[in-house]
Amino acid sequence: MDNRLLVVFLLAVTGLAFLAWSLPVDSAMIVGGAFALLTALLWGVVATRRGQRAQANITTIIRAYQHVIDKAGTPVFIMDVDGKITFWNEAAVTMSGVAADQAIGRPLTDTMRSGMTSEQVHAFLARALSGEKVNDVEARIESSAGKHYEVLTSAIALHGVGGQPDQVVCISQDRTSFMESQRQLTQASKMATLGEMAAGMAHELNQPLNVIRMSLQNAQRQLERDDINVERLADKLSRIDQQVSRSARLIDHLRLFGRKASETKEPFLLAPIIEQVRDMYADQLALANIKLVVNCDLKDARVEGEPTLFEQVFLNCIANSRDAIKELFNGEVGGTISLCGHLEDDNHCLLTLQDNGGGASLGVLENIFDPFYTTKEPGKGTGLGLSVSYGTIRDMNGSIEATNNAGGLMMAIRLPLL
Repeated sequence: MDNRLLVVFLLAVTGLAFLAWSLPVDSAMIVGGAFALLTALLWGVVATRRGQRAQANITTIIRAYQHVIDKAGTPVFIMDVDGKITFWNEAAVTMSGVAADQAIGRPLTDTMRSGMTSEQVHAFLARALSGEKVNDVEARIESSAGKHYEVLTSAIALHGVGGQPDQVVCISQDRTSFMESQRQLTQASKMATLGEMAAGMAHELNQPLNVIRMSLQNAQRQLERDDINVERLADKLSRIDQQVSRSARLIDHLRLFGRKASETKEPFLLAPIIEQVRDMYADQLALANIKLVVNCDLKDARVEGEPTLFEQVFLNCIANSRDAIKELFNGEVGGTISLCGHLEDDNHCLLTLQDNGGGASLGVLENIFDPFYTTKEPGKGTGLGLSVSYGTIRDMNGSIEATNNAGGLMMAIRLPLL
């Protein structure tokens, strides 16, 4: 209560009390009623002033929160149940290139180019309004200026006066720089893999070149002796053509493997990728006295991802197994790497890569997929291969796990099927 009100109240109480004491009973009752009324009025004034102050405080707090959210470095926007924007902070303006007064009242699909259809936005809203925790939904945003952002968006429902959810708050996290760093690490890992494969590729290309050279020498001798056998010459030319095609396929595959991976996912069959892995690595492993056994029953299995990155997963795992076998046996005893695959059910497949390289310690298993973690000597490994493999499988909505099994290390990869 204000000091001035308190003084007035005390004076009024004193005066009324004196009157009540000096007047007859009936008059005293009237004065007492006036006293009660005055007290109620005074307390009403106090309560009203307190309510006004509380309302002012609430308004100030709300404005402060709005200011903080508006100035937040991450895009925050609110949509109603129809998908129309009711709040659009400054970071959302910066990312989209659309001013707040132009965004508010419009559907999200008309405001921000994210590749999401109206049906997908409403499905997103429905999940949040139902009380589901909606976290880390991936989207690729294009601003009005044509700049692209890769974001993760989380959402939570707001409840109205009746307790029913009537709006959804969306908070986006800009991961563009992080994803670009990941792509650079992936490309660096691919280049390291190609570098490790260089010696084996020289052997792969040297074989068809030797066949071509021998066929040409035989044909040349026939010409020198003027002893042309058309049938034998045609056979030599056919063999040369086959070896040239084989070399061309190998070079084309290396070129495709070495290029920068696409930023978009696409459906692809698993079986051709497994065949390419076998063709790329079987002969190279044989030079190290290691046998690659492939047994996959995945003829029509189709998944979604980036094919060259998925192939790199197996090349990285095989390279890891190869090094473990060479270290364990020192090249004196032959090793084995088995690549198997089958359908677990109608929706998932399981691929395993098993070696007999002695396995790994518990400490290694706990850190095996960490970036830059390696047990190799400096200069003999980057520690990127298995980390990149983990990220690739995760981006395909699958899982990869390393365990000790049958005297070696086993990589188990589970993927959802299309």
